[in-house]
Amino acid sequence: MDAVRRGLARVHARLVDGATALTCISHKAPARLLPLHTPAAARRGAARCVLSSLGGGLLQGDAIAVEARVGAGATLQLSTQASTKVYRGARGAAQSLDADVDAGGLLVVTPDAVTPFAGSRYEQKQTVTLAAGGSCVVVDWLGAGRSANGERWRSLACTSRTAYVTASRTLVDAVALPGAHAIDATDAWYDAVVSCVFAGPRAQETGEKALAVARRLAAMRGARVADGAQADVGPLAGAVLMGAGRVDDDLVVARFCAEAPEDAYRILKEALAPLEGALGEAPYAERLHGVGGFGRRARVPAEDAVVDVADASSTPMTPEHVLALSQLVDSALPTGAFAHSGGLEAAAQLNLLRADDEASLVRFLGQLRASHYSLYVPFFDAAYRGEDLAALDAALDALLAPAPPAQRASLAQGAGLRRVAGALGGGVPEACAHGAVALGALAHSLNLPLAAARDAFAFAAVRDACSAAVRLGLCQPTRAVAVQREVLARPRPGVPAVEDAAAAAPTVDAAHCAHDLLEMRLFRS
Repeated sequence: MDAVRRGLARVHARLVDGATALTCISHKAPARLLPLHTPAAARRGAARCVLSSLGGGLLQGDAIAVEARVGAGATLQLSTQASTKVYRGARGAAQSLDADVDAGGLLVVTPDAVTPFAGSRYEQKQTVTLAAGGSCVVVDWLGAGRSANGERWRSLACTSRTAYVTASRTLVDAVALPGAHAIDATDAWYDAVVSCVFAGPRAQETGEKALAVARRLAAMRGARVADGAQADVGPLAGAVLMGAGRVDDDLVVARFCAEAPEDAYRILKEALAPLEGALGEAPYAERLHGVGGFGRRARVPAEDAVVDVADASSTPMTPEHVLALSQLVDSALPTGAFAHSGGLEAAAQLNLLRADDEASLVRFLGQLRASHYSLYVPFFDAAYRGEDLAALDAALDALLAPAPPAQRASLAQGAGLRRVAGALGGGVPEACAHGAVALGALAHSLNLPLAAARDAFAFAAVRDACSAAVRLGLCQPTRAVAVQREVLARPRPGVPAVEDAAAAAPTVDAAHCAHDLLEMRLFRS
């Protein structure tokens, strides 16, 4: 068995005589951290370091920790030499980043894609702590694999989790792609899944540019977008789906999926162009080589789903339980669920879904259900078990903060459940602000069997989305019944622990984030 190889890269940057100086830079194999001195960066008083490894990739057992400290007023860019390949190995590889940014400082993290090969495992954990007045722009990019070999999304597991900590809030951007069973090869038209966070005063202009790029891409897909600037991204080689939203006045989150990696570079170059003033050159500009020539590769058949079979409940179903479950899934329950589309409205306006393509609706709803089990059900289960409700609610709020429409829907449904809990014969503590936590606590107070209550929770999510599809004209009511049955008849996805909860459907996530870009909206989210 290969031994664990722990690599370390450390860089400290601070302002000295009006320019950023690297006061500490060190690395230990398999990590390598190289300062990159360019006249353009020197003129702007910025510093840049390139992270790499011997062989340009990670072997099983590799664990690389990166530590970055940016002092007051300093500017530091961390990039990679090329894509980070993750080689086959059941034991997997890991990377972490621990970054602190002082007041007036700016940290820019602009890696190339992390590309897990078939049979690999990869885990990434990052924490960026911003002092008051500190700023960061962080890109997180996952690639499909060796697409030229027909190897797309075939890793055993791939997870990325980044926490952004400020004096006023914590935001967690998490994605989990746990193997080929999580992304049906016929659904995964994209080769790049990218998330960007723009936080702090020195990132505001770049965040605005990202919103402008998202508006333009939405308009290119045929959506009527809300008023606001649009950025010309030029010709694209393939399909792109992008959503972006403002979390706070100085905090913007963007997510997108791109069919062609070249398009991911083009979008990032355009969105991050305002950083040229701080860094001396626009990130990713040197990566663009041309347009076109990106034909689609052959699809690889998806593996059978991995099923988490719920243990039989020790609580027998009584007539009272049946009544309570029936009321919980009743469409007449006044929780406001039907004011939310789960991302369907944006997907329809972006022409991701069409009235004459029922198969696309089934795929989208299947992805929505899978992400529901990966992101929301862990909190439902934990609340049912009686874990700290306030802590659960805070953790879920941090995970939903990058997607304001999803966060609004969850809070509205939690408020609705608190209102009706007494009428159902149960109770929901005030600490339960989010729907998943509130429903878990309510199911426990009604003494419902966990497995049955969990199934009811998942059923309601698909039911609400099917109802939205009917109102959006994507399918007829009678066909919606068949679609709902087809989606719900699929094997149940596995349920991770709360600490591993993450979104698992990049297309759904990007569409949901795009909701606030639309000019005309029937649904609140």
